Amino acid sequence: MARVAAADYDITNTVYVKYRNSQDVAQPLLTSSTTFTVTEPGEPVPPPPAPNTVVVSIFDTSGRLIRTIVVTTAAEGITVSSAGNGQGGTSLAGGAGVRIVLSDGTVVVWDGRDAGGLPVPSGLYTVRVSDSNPDGRETVSTATVAVTRPYERVIEAGVVVPNPADEAVWIGFRLADTTGRVEIKIYNIAAELVFSVDAPGTARSYRWDLRNRQGSRVAAGLYVVVVEAAGAMGGRKDRMIMKLAVEDGR
Repeated sequence: MARVAAADYDITNTVYVKYRNSQDVAQPLLTSSTTFTVTEPGEPVPPPPAPNTVVVSIFDTSGRLIRTIVVTTAAEGITVSSAGNGQGGTSLAGGAGVRIVLSDGTVVVWDGRDAGGLPVPSGLYTVRVSDSNPDGRETVSTATVAVTRPYERVIEAGVVVPNPADEAVWIGFRLADTTGRVEIKIYNIAAELVFSVDAPGTARSYRWDLRNRQGSRVAAGLYVVVVEAAGAMGGRKDRMIMKLAVEDGR
């Protein structure tokens, strides 16, 4: 028998099994494969290369760490090639993320959220790539990217009922982001603030008893109800204005 040379080999074995499934359909060929290495006597088999860990960190303009993403690559000395759309910016419209390309071609996508899962506001961010090599050397590179988050409504709907009101009124609202807080302000036709209150976004409604900040019932007339809300990170703000007619109490 001839002796094979030291090398990597692959064996593929194909077997046809005559059987059918419960629907009486013939089954396909069964294929299995295996790989092995032939070495010369006494020749050590080199271990497979250890995976290289690369840490991608995102910071805001104040230097605060926003997010850390750890990836594994086969190459060493990894640096950041580009971040965003290749021109230093990216838009998060339609659920898109920030595309970060490493020097070995690895693509990391940052979803535009912080470590707590909350969306970050529009602004300038620094991407820092740190590659700690097995010999103790560390390769560090950075890139900046301008993140643009399109405007999205925080207050999806609002209503005041009943309208006109003579005893009390319910100010209802539906928020796209219930983690924020809502501020309700009520003005008279002279643009004077007569009442204000804070409410959690999860409340979905507030009952106003038609009394001003001093506890006195407001006079009959036309009022303006302003509902203001901010997104989770405070970057998105929204306002809804509604009219309310107050009648004399019964």
